[in-house]
Amino acid sequence: MPLVAAKCTECGGTVKVDTEKKAAVCEYCNNAFIIEEAINHFNTNYFNTTNISNSVVHIHEEKNKDFVIEAGVLKKYRGETREVAIPDSVVEIGWQAFENLNITRVKIPNSVTKIGYCAFNQCKKLNKISIPSSIKEIDRQAFGFCEELEEIIFSEGLEIIGQSAFVGCVKLTKVAIPDSVKTLGNGIFSNCSQLKTVIISPKLIENLNTAKLVFEGTPFGYQIKEKLEEQQQAKWQNEGLCKFCGGILSTEMKSWGKCKSCGTPDKWFSKGLCRFCGGKMSFLGKCKFCGKENYKK
Repeated sequence: MPLVAAKCTECGGTVKVDTEKKAAVCEYCNNAFIIEEAINHFNTNYFNTTNISNSVVHIHEEKNKDFVIEAGVLKKYRGETREVAIPDSVVEIGWQAFENLNITRVKIPNSVTKIGYCAFNQCKKLNKISIPSSIKEIDRQAFGFCEELEEIIFSEGLEIIGQSAFVGCVKLTKVAIPDSVKTLGNGIFSNCSQLKTVIISPKLIENLNTAKLVFEGTPFGYQIKEKLEEQQQAKWQNEGLCKFCGGILSTEMKSWGKCKSCGTPDKWFSKGLCRFCGGKMSFLGKCKFCGKENYKK
């Protein structure tokens, strides 16, 4: 069974074929091809061509004339249609494949498993995108600065959303991130100034400091920031410190209850109440409610 190198006549992927057979199926795009034609296709590109490198494919069937596809990777869209249907022979949308194009809609087939870096970056007319369940990863800035993008529909199966994947999508107001997601990059929705609602598993944002970085620059991110501040203030309050900066509260008569660092008066201690809980204190400073000593530094 002599195996020789050949190029798929559909997607250009390099395959090995048995010369004793008449036909085979491409391992990249799953299309059937005639072995003799595939061998000739390889010989033409590899041995007889000086103007194109071996890794570049320029030969496609008529139905794929708008797409440059190499071994299942969509390298570039060259068509003029603004509503695009990606061929189901594509397994990955490559780097910058649609960058800066005026497309309005794109249909992604279930054959695609990854959307590459800046794949749809600055597609400023794109207004809606649906991510099929086959996609496992959305790479960095894949949909950055899609200024008209109003709706993203994610599907269960997605595992990774890369850094700044949707940065600058200023018309987004709501997203629902599937439970299947395991990794969130920083600033995924940075500068999405109208993003107020995010439906997300608590497990993904249980570390609020991490979540703050993920949703930085969005109204939802500000909500997380406020929650972090509330937690910090509660911690300082519980320690009998200034809830605004964590400074020590004064016990001197002229500045009683004021923070020694920022000068802000404590709402309880400045009025002669327990700085920990607001309860009444004994003459010696012990709270009658929580039992904590208020005059100890």
